[in-house]
Amino acid sequence: MKQFVDRLRRSTFARQVSILAGGTLCAQLITTLAQPVLTRLYSPEQVGVLTVYTSFMAIISNGAFRYEYALPLPKEDDDAANLLALTIVIVFGAGLLVTLAMLAGGPPLLALLQHLDAGKPASQANWQSLAPYLPWVPVSFLGINLYLIMNYWAIRRRYFAEISRTRYFQAIAQAAAQIGGGLARFGVLGLIIGYIVGQAGGINTLIAQTWKQDRRLWPSVSFAGMRQAAARFRRFPLFSFWAGLLNGAVLQLPMLLFFAMFQGEATGWFSLTMRVILIPTALIGTAVSQVYLSDAARLKHESPHKVLALFHQTVKHLLLVGSAIALVFLVASPWLFSVIFGAQWREVGEYARLLSLTFLGSFVVSSISQTLNMLERQDLQLLCDAGRLLCVLAVFWVAHYTHLSAYTTVMLYSLCMFVTYGGMYLLNLYALKRACTRHEAALTVNAVEVPV
Repeated sequence: MKQFVDRLRRSTFARQVSILAGGTLCAQLITTLAQPVLTRLYSPEQVGVLTVYTSFMAIISNGAFRYEYALPLPKEDDDAANLLALTIVIVFGAGLLVTLAMLAGGPPLLALLQHLDAGKPASQANWQSLAPYLPWVPVSFLGINLYLIMNYWAIRRRYFAEISRTRYFQAIAQAAAQIGGGLARFGVLGLIIGYIVGQAGGINTLIAQTWKQDRRLWPSVSFAGMRQAAARFRRFPLFSFWAGLLNGAVLQLPMLLFFAMFQGEATGWFSLTMRVILIPTALIGTAVSQVYLSDAARLKHESPHKVLALFHQTVKHLLLVGSAIALVFLVASPWLFSVIFGAQWREVGEYARLLSLTFLGSFVVSSISQTLNMLERQDLQLLCDAGRLLCVLAVFWVAHYTHLSAYTTVMLYSLCMFVTYGGMYLLNLYALKRACTRHEAALTVNAVEVPV
């Protein structure tokens, strides 16, 4: 045990994870402490409306067509700077399109959804409740995407301390805005403003660090360089972008379908459950994922076998930690949730028990899910996300046509997600082993061709 601890202390990977995890720990602690206050200021129905809004934003927030995911990959910083400029230009262009779409197409879309739910007054009221918040969608879109771009640039440049500081600011600002909105009786608007601040806050810290350390790279940015970057990493918009849309649909569509099939109260319960059980993933898994991506992208240029070793080591440690946390959710969540969030949220504890398998799969697999992007196997990522989406749609199709209760639907959804996370793990492992095989074959060919 002592040797294991000493090895962790000497490990650069562990040290970088601890920097990010420290920031994320404080951020999640603030967010977690705010939840019991928020559940007493807002009703489950209001939380349900926020859930639909955030789910929609998560699906469409791929404004740079996933080019930002390629930022850690170029070997030369000049090439990466051109890619950074390209992503910023794309996001502002996409933001203009989103603004026009919300102004011209938002109200007709809600009217169509209400028409499709004719004869279901509760569902029609659910859709109508979203109308006042459509103008906030473009603001959310720009904030979320610009932060993502600067975050991936910071990962490339290993500005982990700066990323960690943004986590503090986002959590404090979101909690303050949402609690303030609740006390001022802003209703859902208070939740949405807090969400926007929580997603985009701290971006000034990353911009300032980039300007201070990397402005020497800007003279290398040109239209020709941006075109070359777009062509070099074209697999990201061709495959990864669509995979991102599918992945967003897999994760967020259940919230939208819950909103359509059940009462807003049930959507609020389901939403809070998902947020709480994914706190450990956000706390530990996100930090591990960012450091894993940074190290794996660097090791890829040396040997895929080193990436494979890092992959196995990361999965093993996450599985041990995740299993212990899942056991707590399974055994104690009904009692814990009713005490922490209040009596009207007791059902959340029962949902958490059902979703413990979803948590375990997400905790382990999400942290290494960038492996396919790092290997530029976006085709496999697209295939995986399409399969997951079909599974989720099948679950809700069965629930709808067999008139399952919300509780049974959550149980079926949890089993489905656990199986799909297992499939994601196997696909990432397969791609890594294929990369190792190709690397060995290339070394053999080079050895044969060397003159004696």
